[in-house]
Amino acid sequence: MRLGIDLDGVICNWTKRAIQMLNARFELDLDECGESPHWDWIEENITKKQWAWLWTAGVERGMFATLELLPGAFSALQRLTRDHRVFLITNRPQASRRDTIYWVSKFLPFNFQGIVTTKEKWEIECDVYLDDKPENVQALRAHRFTSYQVLFRRQYNEYFDWNPIVNNWIGFERYVRVLERRLV
Repeated sequence: MRLGIDLDGVICNWTKRAIQMLNARFELDLDECGESPHWDWIEENITKKQWAWLWTAGVERGMFATLELLPGAFSALQRLTRDHRVFLITNRPQASRRDTIYWVSKFLPFNFQGIVTTKEKWEIECDVYLDDKPENVQALRAHRFTSYQVLFRRQYNEYFDWNPIVNNWIGFERYVRVLERRLV
């Protein structure tokens, strides 16, 4: 099967790194627990200037090269890339492309089919998509209605009612294995 998997919030912890960088640069005291209570929490708790800095100078200073893997991501992707064609699909800014490729090669040395940067994730044809952003899974379902769109549950998307939902990488692997048996 072809799997389309998001990076930030699914494979790696963008939120935690963004908070660390903002705290260090602006002497803020944002909670570094690594989990936002809702999707726009960081943006709503800093100034517009700080938000702009994060997406310009923060990106230039390697924000996307220094992210932590989420628990279970390494082992699951190691197994999934053996049996499936896995595409990493992200909506990161183009300015982060070099850091993204560096980070993936350093932390996820597996045989991916590609690292694709696009807002229109449905343009990459996959059988199963995994994303943490509600708007993305909705758009994927609207454009790729014959595929499976799985929401990766995080604190900031708990309000969103969706089916199917996985709470962790073990859950996603199980979901994929069930589909394998069903689609044979």
